[in-house]
Parts: sequence; C-alpha cells; structure tokens
Amino acid sequence: MRKILTMILVLLLLLSACGGQDKGKTEPEETHPPEIGDVTDPTEAMLNTDEMAYMKVMVYNVYYQDIDARAANVTELLHEVDADVLLLQEVSVGWISYLKEFMADYGYSYYAYGRYGAEFSDEEMDSGDAFTPILWKSDKYDLVESGHFWLSSTPDVVRSARWIDGTVSEFPRCNCWVILRDKQTGREVFVTAVHLDAYNSTVKYYSTDLIIQKMTELRGDRVAIAGGDWNLPLEDPAYGLIAGSEYPDMRHQAEQTTDEGTWNSFGKKPDDALGFGDHVFISTNAVSKVYDVLIEESKIDGVAISDHYPIVVEFYY
Repeated sequence: MRKILTMILVLLLLLSACGGQDKGKTEPEETHPPEIGDVTDPTEAMLNTDEMAYMKVMVYNVYYQDIDARAANVTELLHEVDADVLLLQEVSVGWISYLKEFMADYGYSYYAYGRYGAEFSDEEMDSGDAFTPILWKSDKYDLVESGHFWLSSTPDVVRSARWIDGTVSEFPRCNCWVILRDKQTGREVFVTAVHLDAYNSTVKYYSTDLIIQKMTELRGDRVAIAGGDWNLPLEDPAYGLIAGSEYPDMRHQAEQTTDEGTWNSFGKKPDDALGFGDHVFISTNAVSKVYDVLIEESKIDGVAISDHYPIVVEFYY
C-alpha cells in the first residue's frame, strides 16, 4: 500500500512539474510574408505627409555654332521632353530669336544674364557673349527671387574672371540662379545653371567652391539643384569637392539612374565612351526619382544634334 501511495505521489509531482513548465512557455507568433501592396513605400508616405512638389529638369549644352541648321531639331526636342525647368549652356547670340519663339509658343519664362553683362537680347549682346539661361513653365511657377554672380574672387563685379591667387578664367563666367514657387503647393526650390571653365583645374576648383558657398547662402532651407556643363571629369578634384558636399551627384541619388556620359563631340566619341562633364547636383533634402541621359532621343537619323547629350532629372521637394 505504501508503495502504491509513493508511486501516486511521484506521478503527481511529475505532472505538476510539467504543468509548471507549460504555464510559463510562450509560443512564437505565426508570421507570414507581406502581400504585394502591404508594404508602404517610405518615399510615398513622405510625399503624402509633406505635400511635396514635383519637378522635371532638363540640362542641355546646345552648342554655340551652326545654330540655324540645328535650331529646329533642338527646340523640338525641348518641346518633346516637356520639362518644367530648362538649364541651357552655350546660348550665344544666334540662339536668342529661336529660344524666344520657343518660350512664346510653349509658355516659358526665363532669367538670363550674359557673361559680359548683357541682358537676354540680341540687340544688346556682344558677339562673343554667351548665356546659361534658366527657363521655367509660367503656368506652374512664380518667380520669387533671381540673381547672378561672376565666377571670380569678386563675384559682384561685371566681367570679372580673376581669382585671389592671380589665376584667370579663359572667359568670364556668369552664374544665374532663381528661386521658384510651385503655384499649387507653395513649395519653393533654388535652381542654378552652371557652365565652368573648360581647361584650368584651379579655376574649376575655385568656381565650384564659390557655387557651393552661394547655394548654401541663398537657398535657406529650400531644396537646391545645380545643373549644367561643369567640365568636370569624375576624377577632377572639383567634382569630388561638390559630390562630397551637401549637394551630391544626383546620378547616385536617384531611384532610377544611368551610368552613361553626355559629351559626344558630334559623334566623334562612341556612345559607350562618352565624356563625363555635365552633372546635376542636388541637396540631400530632395527626393530624387529619375536621372537619365537622352542619347537616341537627341539624334536625327543617327546624328547628334549637339555635341552634348541632355540630362533629364525628376525629383520631389
């Protein structure tokens, strides 16, 4: 009898121990992979929250010579791309009548100031003057502010091209900028058009450093974009200066991007060996979506209509 009682007691103790272990045990929750559409895109969420504005920008060096033979094709490309903002380089006197007709036909306003100090008028231009005009859709943006400065140690002096160590640019370079306000959202963006010296690395470094300083000074807390013909190969110290700043290369920021170059020298360089001189730099507070180089789109019968291919970018701000 005592043995039976002992066995019963042992069984009760064992059952009690097992019950204690089960009582404190937590089973893992069953998980399932998310269904397509379940995951919220953080970029989309930010757009919805902040009511950001969208902008499409085209950057294009249109070349300063042989204009009459190419102008119709170039302006048709500008129309087809339908960018909100156009940043153009090498706009010489021969381009003005064509661009003014284009702007009148398709509703663009502009800000431009020549490197020798002229307004954007063929009557006022020196034959050697050139512009880097900024064009924007008149029905989409209000102009908040605009200005320009020369790339030199005395940026407020017309035609100045000398730096503090005595280095001189080949030509004076006038850098234009605007602040645009989106009429629908009220959001503002700082935009500047750039064309640097083609030959002197010291001048390019000083010029890039000045542009960084001016952008930071003028943009406030707005998104800022700087596009144009920087004449900066990827190994140039000036490229590293701005790409490593708060204005990185948009090529490396955009969700959809390309590694193609832009300089084709009117077809003398094959499409798989294009030069890297045109760039778009954008502040880190932008949401960069697209960075593209239009190669086939800017050819007629297989021939490039300028010695550079255009860059087209899209972003939210």
